[in-house]
Amino acid sequence: SNKIYFSSKAFQLSYFNYFCQHLALNLTLFNMSENKREDSSVDALEIVFDRCLVVSKEESFEFGNLITMGEYRPQIEDSFMNDIYKWPEQDDESIIISDVQPRTAFNIMPFSNRAEFEETPLTEATQRKNVLLMAECLSNDPSTIDRRNFIGFTALHYAAKDGFMEGINLLLENHCILDQQNFLGWTPLMVAINSKHFDVANRLLDAGASPYLLSPEFESAITLAASQSEYQLLNRLIYTPSDCKDLRDQILSFALIHAAEKENITLAKAIIESDADLYFCLPNQMPPLNISAGNGFDILVQRLIAAGAPLDSRDKWNLTPLMQAASFGHLFTCSILCRNGADVNAVCEGKTAKDMASEMGHREVAKYLQELMD
Repeated sequence: SNKIYFSSKAFQLSYFNYFCQHLALNLTLFNMSENKREDSSVDALEIVFDRCLVVSKEESFEFGNLITMGEYRPQIEDSFMNDIYKWPEQDDESIIISDVQPRTAFNIMPFSNRAEFEETPLTEATQRKNVLLMAECLSNDPSTIDRRNFIGFTALHYAAKDGFMEGINLLLENHCILDQQNFLGWTPLMVAINSKHFDVANRLLDAGASPYLLSPEFESAITLAASQSEYQLLNRLIYTPSDCKDLRDQILSFALIHAAEKENITLAKAIIESDADLYFCLPNQMPPLNISAGNGFDILVQRLIAAGAPLDSRDKWNLTPLMQAASFGHLFTCSILCRNGADVNAVCEGKTAKDMASEMGHREVAKYLQELMD
């Protein structure tokens, strides 16, 4: 099961009520704001609102009638909020998403410690972009440098979000943790890229920030840079060294899926031409060749085949790339796959790619595949 498990109903209700109270309070403040787009404090309120929506969408509670909404996305091992709860242990196919060793015991932080997630003077000073006040806060209580607030933001997250370079430098000088993930699974590096503060992103990379961390939505610094069309930064991210080769290979493999979904040939080309050993069939994920074949994205189909992607990989519907291409009537894509050795006789629920093309009314594709089968 991919549900979040809590130890008691009292904790469950307290946890849910806590976020509901924040939602009600912040919506009230939001409505009182006359100029919400220029009020920097409202940005934080919007993040809180998004967080509350994420709670209802992504997480399942073992009480009441609160159920997940939207598309099912499997949670991955031990990536964020690991001070609060631990995912149930997973099998050997679990995806590595951080350098932190998995915990062996199921650990829940008592709700009485929620004060640890309230705003600190340091996070408030950072949001005000007051570097002198930040320095005073660090002098008074250095232990708050990496403390997260109720949405998981540290001072470094806020400085990255606002492009506050003086604050970034001060926090780095005081040896802050670079790769803490907020409650959405985003690191300061990801926040900086998403906010288009690419100078801050480069500064964090200079300091040793890792681009090889995933959010539960399978976003990484790499996919965010590609979405911003920031290709100089993208190349730097892809070639950033990592002490864990498997971790890097897997994150780049997830990014390749993103490239196939978005038909981003620049991102796909950069990943394929990197020195990574790519995983073309990740657990619970659509293989990139199947995605590209279904979309008729011929350029990427050819590149993936040349890079070693398996021609007969099965997706979550047990379809091969050829079946995907045939179902959508992509004749040229089918010819590329067949010329490279795709199995025209492969079957899913008793149907071949030719049968699927016929059912969907793609006569030319069906005729082409029938000729190959005869």
